[in-house]
Amino acid sequence: MSDSKVVEDLFDTNLWTAPDCNYRELLQKLKQVVNGHGGELNQSQFYLDTRGADSYLRTSSNKSYLDTQQDMPREEPADAIFHHFKRNEYNRESIHIIGLGCGDGMQEVQLVKALMARLPEVHVYLYLLDISSFLVNTAYHLAKNAFEGNKNITLKQIQGNFESLSTYKPFTKLALQSGEMIILTMYGYTIGNLPNEQLFIRNALRAFPPNTLFLTDVLLCDWDPTDRELVMKKDPRLAHKANWQNSPEMTEFFQNILHYREGLKKIEFSQKLDFTTCVPGSY
Repeated sequence: MSDSKVVEDLFDTNLWTAPDCNYRELLQKLKQVVNGHGGELNQSQFYLDTRGADSYLRTSSNKSYLDTQQDMPREEPADAIFHHFKRNEYNRESIHIIGLGCGDGMQEVQLVKALMARLPEVHVYLYLLDISSFLVNTAYHLAKNAFEGNKNITLKQIQGNFESLSTYKPFTKLALQSGEMIILTMYGYTIGNLPNEQLFIRNALRAFPPNTLFLTDVLLCDWDPTDRELVMKKDPRLAHKANWQNSPEMTEFFQNILHYREGLKKIEFSQKLDFTTCVPGSY
């Protein structure tokens, strides 16, 4: 039995739920924070509620949001992966792509299409991982429709927390035993929403071998990121010029989570510039 077959059998259905993905407990923790006097909400908590996940999907399909995605490189990442695959001594049968926080799955599907155009003979395993069952299901059906009838693509739905990735045995087995190419993707500028990017990479991804690829997107600025006055003037989000952030869908996205607050009468949102980050030259 090949290593890929062993890994596939560990995900013995199209839907695998991680051991720490207990929605009742996750919602209880959310309610504790929302009803407290202070505290921090992790970005992933906004997607636990189906209303929040649905608001995100409507935001991501908003024209002003889609316009911000037009400059996303499509072919360059696929070219880089192709050359990395050819240069390294992988098992040539398969490539494994793990979409961390896959959301609607659109970026992951585009990447697989670009790879299949370059490596049509290779079997691609696409694992769509998100803490929201609503989003995982949405992404799965998008991918299923895109690759219907293609026997060289296997889809898996994973309900889980990407911050716990190194504790999920099927993935650690894949990382340590398969000898095949693994690509971790994190789209939607998700990495910038993490409490600590360096700790995430050090802890959640530590099980993966050195030749694993991590593909993510970040926002770059063409101004001095340490100049507060300049940042406030130039950054469209802080200058209130990012239309999609002021859309009704985005407002609803943030409001949905706060219906767990007892006795809530009014909500006000504000944005704050914060230089206390773990990445030098960022905010």
